Amino acid sequence: MSFKLSLFVAAILAVVPLYAREKSDVIVMKNGDKITCEVRNLSSNTLYISVDYFLNNVSVDWTKVDHIESKQIFRVKTQDGEVHTGTLSTPKTPAQQPVEIEDFVGC
Repeated sequence: MSFKLSLFVAAILAVVPLYAREKSDVIVMKNGDKITCEVRNLSSNTLYISVDYFLNNVSVDWTKVDHIESKQIFRVKTQDGEVHTGTLSTPKTPAQQPVEIEDFVGC
């Protein structure tokens, strides 16, 4: 392998871990089930998550989710149109319920 190709491969391998994040988010369902995953986004009442032991992303019915526990940074748009950036916590009023969530890294 040439020096330039080796340098290119090393640079790519150094950057890849920056895009991977730990799957430490917890989805708590209304029936009490807990799913440890990586929250990807919320759109059209569907929450998209990534789970280590599933091959593809998983779609979750947002109306069945009680709350999300995460220390990651997200961009959240609420029902009343406000946009926030920060960690996720349970909203205090129905108007503050998220209608859109994006992983801040992906924004």
